[in-house]
Amino acid sequence: MYISPIMKHTISTLFLVILLISCNSQNDKEATDAVSVRLGELTDVEIINDEMSFIDGLYSFLPISEGRAIISDGKPGLFLLEDNVLTQQYGRSGSGPCEYNQISGTDLLEDTLYVLDNSQTKIISFDINSAECIGEFTSEGLNRFDYLHKLRNSDGFIAANGSYLGIMPDSTSLLRKIYEDGSYEDLGLYLGRINTVRSVVRLRTPGLSFVKYDNGLYTYFPLNDSLRWYDLDTGKLTAFDLDIEIQRDEMEDATEAAKILDAINEGYTFVTRIIATEDWVAVTTAQNQPGDLPQRKILKFYRHDGSFIDEVPYEDNFVGQADGRLIQIIENTDPESDMAYSIGYRDVIFE
Repeated sequence: MYISPIMKHTISTLFLVILLISCNSQNDKEATDAVSVRLGELTDVEIINDEMSFIDGLYSFLPISEGRAIISDGKPGLFLLEDNVLTQQYGRSGSGPCEYNQISGTDLLEDTLYVLDNSQTKIISFDINSAECIGEFTSEGLNRFDYLHKLRNSDGFIAANGSYLGIMPDSTSLLRKIYEDGSYEDLGLYLGRINTVRSVVRLRTPGLSFVKYDNGLYTYFPLNDSLRWYDLDTGKLTAFDLDIEIQRDEMEDATEAAKILDAINEGYTFVTRIIATEDWVAVTTAQNQPGDLPQRKILKFYRHDGSFIDEVPYEDNFVGQADGRLIQIIENTDPESDMAYSIGYRDVIFE
């Protein structure tokens, strides 16, 4: 078939135009899919009334409803915060009934607060409104287990082991279902499955617990570079990479605690908190820097399918979220003030 030179030129031009349109469309799609994140200004700052001598750090913040939350500190102690005033305390430190030597994990369900003390291998329950102790039970399955989630419509709990050593076997259980009669069952997640750093030191990431989303739970295991989501219906565990530096080679090659501490102090990244909404999940990370340099703190945002959205630097103490706004605790630096902390909020803005 004969094609004239003019027709050849027309076809070549048309092909070039189609190619350019295709490239532009692809670029437009990539630009549309690209999302950046920034944090809004700190707003609605209110002083936390500290008349109950809540002064020994702030470990967890569990929202109950608007204006109400459970706070734990390092004494250990558990308090009800209502409209920024600490109004009552749950239990006390000790080894007797309804007492705890440490607060290993907490969870809320309806009007009940559940407290795990793994040093005594027990779970204590309190009425949120009256602060009265409802009861407690012990289970050997709670030994070394740090995180706690109360199952709805069941007498069971899920607990996670966030503390392990390199000498522990691959068969060490990390996730268990605990029953109120003291029995327990392993849920099939073992140390050998999560590709953790095998170190002679034990590290526990501060401030973490289970974070609920949909029909499952987010959790992070220390000495690991992945976030995990556990499906409560199927028992399936999904992991996605956090792209953080955990000094894997340096820590696994080190046989002395001093060398491991060097690796931790010069480059290791801690995941310090998980924050989840209906639209995204975020982790706060803190990477140690050499010498006296301050930690490099990064807030990483992901979609629930595990795809990365964006990351932003931060210097704040975020303890959770409410209606998509980050909750921030500000420590008082005024020596003349009797109040130890303030609470404020930051919007998460997607552009």
